[in-house]
Amino acid sequence: MSWKQALGGFLKSTPMLSMIGGVVATGTYVVYKDYTRLLRMVNTYKCGNILPPLAENNFEVAYFSRPTEEKTISSILNNDFSNEYYLINGEVGVGKTRTMIEIVRQLIVTNGANKKGAPIYIHVSQGKSLPETLAAAVNFNFDEHISFSFFLDFVLRIESFPKKDNESKLIRVLDAIEESSFVYMLKTGKPVVIVIDGINNLVKQMPGALEKLQDKAKLWADANIVKVVFINNDEETEEILQKNSSSWSRAAKPIVFDDMSQEEALKFLIVDRLWETLVEGSSNKDIVMTAKEAQTIVQLVGGRVLDLLIFKRDYSKGCPIAVISEHVKDREREKFIHVSRFPSTWYVISALRQAPNKSMKLSKLIKLTSQEDVYTLVRHNIIRNSFQPFRDLGFAVTTA
Repeated sequence: MSWKQALGGFLKSTPMLSMIGGVVATGTYVVYKDYTRLLRMVNTYKCGNILPPLAENNFEVAYFSRPTEEKTISSILNNDFSNEYYLINGEVGVGKTRTMIEIVRQLIVTNGANKKGAPIYIHVSQGKSLPETLAAAVNFNFDEHISFSFFLDFVLRIESFPKKDNESKLIRVLDAIEESSFVYMLKTGKPVVIVIDGINNLVKQMPGALEKLQDKAKLWADANIVKVVFINNDEETEEILQKNSSSWSRAAKPIVFDDMSQEEALKFLIVDRLWETLVEGSSNKDIVMTAKEAQTIVQLVGGRVLDLLIFKRDYSKGCPIAVISEHVKDREREKFIHVSRFPSTWYVISALRQAPNKSMKLSKLIKLTSQEDVYTLVRHNIIRNSFQPFRDLGFAVTTA
């Protein structure tokens, strides 16, 4: 009989020693796994990360550079200390996500490749839930997040396993980020940079999560271990953040990502490249729009990227501008008719139509009507910030 067999038989005949041996062995394993987990997370911060499918460079349309916006975003994505967290506001379709992804990719290729630190980017609509997505992005495994003290509590039947609901999982991954980012800061002298896109979706998807993220963002800014950048689509979400006055005090001045300027919009339409990769029956250099045609389009739809993209895509397929214009107008009319069926929202539209130049300060419009109805129109893109949006339809415009 070998010594291993003898020891195994002894432990089996001695339950207390068997339990102690199991606790010691498991405790050693847990400590080791906890240590390697921290190393993996720290290494992720050095390299940066974007989860699939956004990680792949598979966009249909080529990226259009906007130097002013890129400079602003790059200035907050660096890993310098700032003692602040950031909020980037912008309506749907102005190009926030695409610009952010392109800049993060560039930083991953440059700084991340040399392990000098690059941002972690996630969108809250990715994956099953925010905790799962955030955990995957920072290379955190929930199954490995177990402390030795917890193991003893479980063996002694004092506590039970941690809850597996999303709220508890969010707390666990945030605590793990806090611990690992402190180690990262000690090793590199730099804070971690985390970009969380689409935070407006959290209000309904996971009530209370936004406030928890904001509280952590404030704490991490105080400690200078994590620089958090939130990206938001509506004013309601910003108001929720502002109500948390203690945590809002550490927020930098919100950055507004707006429509293209008239000059940018014209350049976007005239530039010959549209597709990021060649598509069947087309060439990257077969899309030529005259300056006069581009001016006509800009006068109709303004600088909203999504609307300009519709024109450019259809134009590249040989569709006349007049036909595209009618299709776009029909689409906008459908939205307009749907929203205007409600008396209260129609009152908002009427108030704007009666205003000089069919334009009014957003704050004044809310006072004259109601905040809920105004935001309903904003969400449906009937009211928006743009230099000349759909004037042919008589659509109203508000300025912030």
